[in-house]
Amino acid sequence: MIKLKSIKVLMLALTLTGAYSAHAESDSLKVAIIKDATASKSIMTGDLDTSIEKLSKKSELESDFNTSMNLCVAYLKSENFEQSEVACTAAIDAIEAKVSRGRKMKLLHSLSYNNRAVARYLGSDFEGAIQDLTLASSIHPAALTEDNLKTLKSKISQAEETTLSMMSE
Repeated sequence: MIKLKSIKVLMLALTLTGAYSAHAESDSLKVAIIKDATASKSIMTGDLDTSIEKLSKKSELESDFNTSMNLCVAYLKSENFEQSEVACTAAIDAIEAKVSRGRKMKLLHSLSYNNRAVARYLGSDFEGAIQDLTLASSIHPAALTEDNLKTLKSKISQAEETTLSMMSE
């Protein structure tokens, strides 16, 4: 159950590695985890195997928003984008099942779509990523989602320009 008074959202800048590496901090994609929820500290310190193990066991017992949201980020940071998208979708489903639609719930709803957008983008589903970020912005326009939407549109545009340039040569 989500207790609005006790939820703390922590924004986490993902520094992506390998082919997904961002060259400047402003190019980094950002995701949100639930502070002080199961495995949030181990996710932040990079102990992803332990985080995934803890969250997966908890997820089998109960499907709640906090667990799904943090599992989404743990899978994302471990570059398992398919599982990340599944966990992000579970977070979306959990938050949509709540009756309350107050400001905090809308923010959490928006952030769950934001996180799934990052997973989709890194899994090469560019259209799905843009759709999720557009929806996230319409649910609750937050700087995080707006920045990610701008960054993704820029990255996709650059990739398209590079492809066109290569094809014309």
